[in-house]
Amino acid sequence: MASQPARKRMIVDAQVHLWKPESGDWRWVPASSLSFRTFTIERLLPMMDEAGVDRVVIVPPSWPGDRNDYGLEAVQRYPDASA
Repeated sequence: MASQPARKRMIVDAQVHLWKPESGDWRWVPASSLSFRTFTIERLLPMMDEAGVDRVVIVPPSWPGDRNDYGLEAVQRYPDASA
């Protein structure tokens, strides 16, 4: 049997939260206390590169309420970073 070339493993972070700053059309539920006010896809991408993460699973956070539109926007803008 011929040996097969080694395949690179894909590293996937199984839970990442992304959020935009609170605004008139993006209201958060009361009592949200965060150490930083945004965590955008642009902030995440260099962190993924630094950690060697190839893909992420975006899980919408609870403080903006029942919304997943920013996660969907991030996937549309950077499809190769999401699983």
